[in-house]
Amino acid sequence: MPPVDDLLSAARARLRRLTPAEAAAAQAAGGVIVDIRADAQRAADGLVPGALVVPRNVLEWRADPASPDRDPRVAAAPGPVVLMCAEGFASSLAAATLQDLGLADATDMAGGFVAWRAAGLPVERPGEAGLTAHWDAAYAARGTEGVSWFEATPATSLELIRRAGARPDDPIVDVGGGASRLAGRALYAGFRDVTVLDLSSRALAAAREGLGDAAGRVSWVSGDVLTWVPPRRYAVWHDRAVLHFLTAEADRRRYAATLAAALRPGGHAVVGAFAPDGPPRCSGLAVARWTPEGIAGELGLALVEGRRTEHRTPSGTLQPFSWALLRRG
Repeated sequence: MPPVDDLLSAARARLRRLTPAEAAAAQAAGGVIVDIRADAQRAADGLVPGALVVPRNVLEWRADPASPDRDPRVAAAPGPVVLMCAEGFASSLAAATLQDLGLADATDMAGGFVAWRAAGLPVERPGEAGLTAHWDAAYAARGTEGVSWFEATPATSLELIRRAGARPDDPIVDVGGGASRLAGRALYAGFRDVTVLDLSSRALAAAREGLGDAAGRVSWVSGDVLTWVPPRRYAVWHDRAVLHFLTAEADRRRYAATLAAALRPGGHAVVGAFAPDGPPRCSGLAVARWTPEGIAGELGLALVEGRRTEHRTPSGTLQPFSWALLRRG
């Protein structure tokens, strides 16, 4: 077995490595920058706008065009796949492996994230702390049943999950679930593998308290969907009112990348967002408004069914929603 330095030299001999500026240009032309750094590095140093986050330990399975766990944004990228680690060493070895899997345009970024930042290229902070405080404050001020998004019965969500053909043992993830009653109602409906992800620890604590002993049957995750690394694949991804808060294109790209990493082939996404005639703001934040077709196009999934509902808030205001039942090919 040759020393690691020889392996690194051999790998780089096969690559046309890109400078950070060249990587940015490749991304703008349809390529993809794949961030393989550790979670702690991203949290400490920041993010490259629009980059896909793929953990190093699953990279080959996400990139192999023949893998059932492939991520089409990597495996079928219309441009170069540019791997980025912290300083440009692990990414070279990984890029050579991707070439062996058939991704002829796979390469890496010389100098990694350190070089990207030194070149003065844009770096984004997840901003999780500020948003966490915002949503914690909203629940503290109004209570779980006083916030505008409260639903006594998440009827549309449950109906669309059933229409997705989900079986009792199929894993379901509710992103932005907060204090929603969906997890409890899903358990009551017979589903046995439910995960709830939300920024607000206050909301998650309220949801757990509301479920009593049944709370132990739900997986609770405190985190940001834009930086969350799914530990496995889910049959159903549910989102009621996260997508419409993502007004920046880079945030929507990261959301779509997380969804692609989380949803298994043939799986379904149920996404609800404010309709085109819905409110322009919610909870003090600007929102984007969507049609079902727009949601499908933004997320790169096939639209199975679209519908419109009107949600009546605890204060009596009607909020028009677009719903999309989507399928991953």
